[in-house]
Amino acid sequence: MPPAVASGLLAMESFTESVKAQLENGDGEKGELSYIGHSRIRDVFARLDEEGQEGLLRRLGILLKSYSQGGDAAAQLAGDRFGLLHDPNLDPKTVAGQITEFVRHADPKGVGVAVKTNTVGVESLDLKGEDAAQAVVYSIQRVAQAAPGTDISKVLSSDLQEQVHKAADKIAVVKSVIASKEFDVAYQAIVSLEDRAPHHYEALLRMQENGPKMRQFEFVCFAEEVGQITEFDLAMCEKVINRMIPAAERGDVLPVAVNISRRSIDSEAFIEKLRALLADNESVKGSIMFEITETARISNLDRANAAIQALREDGFHVCLDDFGAGESAFEYLRELEVDYVKIDGKYVKDATNSEKDRAFLKAMSGLCNDLDIATIAEFIETEETVTLLKDCGVAYGQGYLFHEPDVAADPSGDINKPQNLKRKGEVESWR
Repeated sequence: MPPAVASGLLAMESFTESVKAQLENGDGEKGELSYIGHSRIRDVFARLDEEGQEGLLRRLGILLKSYSQGGDAAAQLAGDRFGLLHDPNLDPKTVAGQITEFVRHADPKGVGVAVKTNTVGVESLDLKGEDAAQAVVYSIQRVAQAAPGTDISKVLSSDLQEQVHKAADKIAVVKSVIASKEFDVAYQAIVSLEDRAPHHYEALLRMQENGPKMRQFEFVCFAEEVGQITEFDLAMCEKVINRMIPAAERGDVLPVAVNISRRSIDSEAFIEKLRALLADNESVKGSIMFEITETARISNLDRANAAIQALREDGFHVCLDDFGAGESAFEYLRELEVDYVKIDGKYVKDATNSEKDRAFLKAMSGLCNDLDIATIAEFIETEETVTLLKDCGVAYGQGYLFHEPDVAADPSGDINKPQNLKRKGEVESWR
């Protein structure tokens, strides 16, 4: 497949910003949002040379732009699917028919593609303002992020009107939970593997029993996808700070690590608010750490590193979570100066069964030690794993062998030393 830029259309990020801006503006025609997908488009491109591929995409781009609101509200969301914001009077089947002809004429075999469309009537959604915009953007992301090669008819066959309404309802619930801080925080110890003494604690999201029926990880991922994660991260920080103040003022406290999404660390506005919050609560300096999670890719490493260094200069340690889980892990380690690295639990589990994975774990730990970065391993459940990790040079550990996350725990230096606990079924490790 040729690069999307050949179509001359907007990329998904720019398109969602354009759609969101129009929806948040209460004036003027909202139009309709149509998704257009092509089955077998990859087969057609495979029969074309590079010039033919780029020429076809360019013609498709010109066609879609001509039908879009303002002449530039069309996007290539993925290789085989497009988004089009258009006048309500336009029948998307007309566009689909023209695309079918374009591709058939370009195809050396004259086979072409079947074109599938689905439309969200934005004006008929009975949703207004920011929540409506975020719900529609969520719909765009769902279509764009479907795995390559997925049957396009399945991607576009759902009831998009209902999907957007459900997303809007879910957004309202998430915003309410964040605003009211109606969620709990559990604390789990991270211990020295040498003597099992607690080194610090991690603050973990726990949904309240009478709250929304969402798992912790689902809540966080959805908050990221609909642009609410920075608000949640601030709410979590406020909740932990308020819990820590009494112990911090006594001067007898172990640090607590608070998770921060990579979307948040990438936001200058978030960092400004976080530093202001910390400055207003100076007693917790040295009692709070920050753990940057893997759930989203950092778009600007220089900006993120500047934010990390600002936090460290303010007196707060920073940990890079889930190291090794993503393809950018070593790039992050090179570009981001941090105090701790938490090795992804998959490496810990795999290393207990594979010499090759054990070598990778040892290499990651050695690299971090050479960079004067302390290492933490998660998902520790057996003494054999502890022995392996110590042999690999890992300094700290977290897992059910040492301590179970506890909402009632007192995250201070007065807490009793964690007891050995066995896993009791499936429990999410963080958030």
